[in-house]
This record gives sequence, C-alpha cells and structure tokens, in this order.
Amino acid sequence: MTDNNIKIAFIGGLFPKEIRKNIMSNTIGQPQNAADLLQWNLIEGLEKNINSPITIINSLFIGSFPQRYKKLFINPQIFNHSSNEKHKDYNIGFINLPFVKQISRTKSIKRFLDKYSRIRQMDLAIGYSMTLPIVMGLKEIKKINPSIKTCLVVPDLPEYMNLSKDKGILYNAIKKYNNKLLYEAIQDIDCFVVLTKYMADALEINDKPFAVIEGMTKARDNIVEYNDSVKKFVYTGSLGSKYGILDLVDAFHRLDEENVELVICGGGETTDYIKGIAAIDSRIKYKGVLTPEEVYKIQQDAYILVNPRNSKEIYTKYSFPSKTLEYLASGHPVLMYHLPGIPEDYDDYILYIDETKDSLYQGLKKSISMDSKIIKDKGILGKQFVENNKTSDIQTKKILDMYDSLCKVGR
Repeated sequence: MTDNNIKIAFIGGLFPKEIRKNIMSNTIGQPQNAADLLQWNLIEGLEKNINSPITIINSLFIGSFPQRYKKLFINPQIFNHSSNEKHKDYNIGFINLPFVKQISRTKSIKRFLDKYSRIRQMDLAIGYSMTLPIVMGLKEIKKINPSIKTCLVVPDLPEYMNLSKDKGILYNAIKKYNNKLLYEAIQDIDCFVVLTKYMADALEINDKPFAVIEGMTKARDNIVEYNDSVKKFVYTGSLGSKYGILDLVDAFHRLDEENVELVICGGGETTDYIKGIAAIDSRIKYKGVLTPEEVYKIQQDAYILVNPRNSKEIYTKYSFPSKTLEYLASGHPVLMYHLPGIPEDYDDYILYIDETKDSLYQGLKKSISMDSKIIKDKGILGKQFVENNKTSDIQTKKILDMYDSLCKVGR
C-alpha cells in the first residue's frame, strides 16, 4: 500500500493558471491544450492519493519565437498551484529559439536541479514527455540522489512527433540524432507510463515496469441535454491534416440534409481550407481557437462529437486521442474509427465508423437517422463509464502502485 507521505517532484511543461492568459495571448496558432490538461490531471489525481502537494518544475511547452510564440526570452518564475501558501513551484527560464530552445531548456533544468537542495528529499520524480529536457532532468535527479525513483510519462514516441510537414534535411538529421540520445537515456529510468500497450514494445524498455494510462478525466456535474431540432456534429482539437479533419469537412459537405451543422474549433494548417468551405456551406461553422471553457460549452450543445482520425498511419498504434475521454465525459455520443490504441473496455460506449471506402460519410449519414433515444443513452452510458473508471485519482493510482513495487524489489 502506498505511503501517503510520499514526496513527488513533477518535471513537465504545463501552463500555470497565474500566467495562462499571458501564454494564450503570446501563442501563435494552436496551443498545447491537450498536453496541459493531461499534466494537470496527473498532478490533481496524484494529490488525491497523497498527503502533500507535488513540487512542479516546469519548462513551458510553447512554440518557438518568432513563428509560433511572440517572446524570445522566457523568464524564470515562482508560482504556487497548491492551497498551502508556503508551497513553491518553479517555472524555468530559457531562450525560445528553434534548435537553441532544446539545449537551453535542458541546461536550465539541470542548473536548477543542481541548486535546488530540496530535490534530494524527494521519493519519486515524474517527467512528462519523451523529450531531452525532461529525460535529462530525470537523469540529473537520479545522479543527485540515486535512491529517488524516476518515472517517465510517454504521451508520444519521439519519432512520431511533429509529422505535419517536411521540415528539411537539417531538421530531420537533428531529430534522428536527438531520438538516438533519447532511446539511450531512457534506459536509466526506473519505470514508465505509456498511453497504449504497443508503446512499451517500441520503447524497448525490456523488463522495466510500466503502466498503461491512456488518459484521464474529471467527473462533471453537468446535466446532459439534447436538442434534435438541429443535429450538430462537433469537432474540437488540432486542425492538422493528419488528424483527418479535411476528410470530415468533405464528407459533411456532401450531406443533403439541411437540419445538420458541423461545428469546428481549433487551429492548424488546414484552417484556410475550412474557412473556404464554410464560406460556401452555411451548415459548417468555424469557431477558431477557443479556451477550454468555451470548447466545453460548445461540446454540451452537440448532437454527436466526432473524431475523424483513421488508422492508416502506423503511429495510431502508439497513441490514444485525448479527445476520446474529453468527448465521453461530456455525456454526448462519440463517433470515431476503431483505432488500435483504444482499449477494449471502451468498445460499448463509442459509435465506431467502419474503416471502408466512404466510411466517414456513411457514418455521418447513419448517425443522423438513428433513434434519438439510442443516441442519448449512448452518451450517458459513456459519461458514466469514464466517471467510474477513468478519473484522475483512479488512473494515477497505477503510478503509485508501480512505485510501491519498485520499492519492494529494491530496484
């Protein structure tokens, strides 16, 4: 049984609530809202299982200056996510330039850890994302105090990050070298959290302990209401072409029905195309990049929430779309492909699209004609499922159980 007095350090790149608005106003394009939400859910879930607040050592997950962020220098800052007024969390400063950024973040985290005496008192250090600054931070903690257990949360394999477009020979060469360093470095980490069972094989972590945590959510007190007068299909998330958003727009545009809408929220490379289609099809509504609160309100007005990502690309084995849990928690039904990274226990609660020619169009068409009671019941059952099985306190207990096992065997 886990010692509730365990002391945990978390190295990640979340958005502190005190400066979130500032981060959003300086972000050019789509912010990393999904990564931010998962990190906060990890922290909140863990803190429900232990007695003391987690110490956050944070290096913001933001785009680089000048194309994706408006600031060149990110200043260090102390913040406090806890109700304990004496508690301190730390934003690490860095130079926010492409290529330079990774080196700057890595060195800044290392310098901070070397000076931060309290790190020696930690029992467990958790790093979020398989990137050099985070992985090297965990290695530095292990160097400072070898008795501290280290755990890496791997939401994405590095070889499948930033796939939206070809960025040139130099970028690809640097990325290949970066990945080689990462796969060597993770051999010193004690345990892992992966999003799908296939990721553990790809990481080649041999006999290291790992837990599969595909995601987590919060229980919401919302009363689920349905309005059938206009059947709104809603997509919220990145508008990168690899996520199938163009397939969704084109399939919807072909529908003959008048009492339907497609509501799209987010930003990315396909934004201009979507705006163009919306200009000629009044049923398609593009809302732009919104706050999580605004997105949630739009989800609550949905007939069906759609994820158009298909399983044609190999990386879908190594990913779990975070919007799956987000969608299910809303209490509205979810229409999506049966991706290989989705655990079997979700199957009763999702409207799956057959992966055949023209399947997305047929899936939209079929769902429009479905009995409204079946649609409503599917959404409510999905909400109950995630609230009973996928909340942050339940999912993060797997990390603490893994830590217990490590302590027992003396690894």
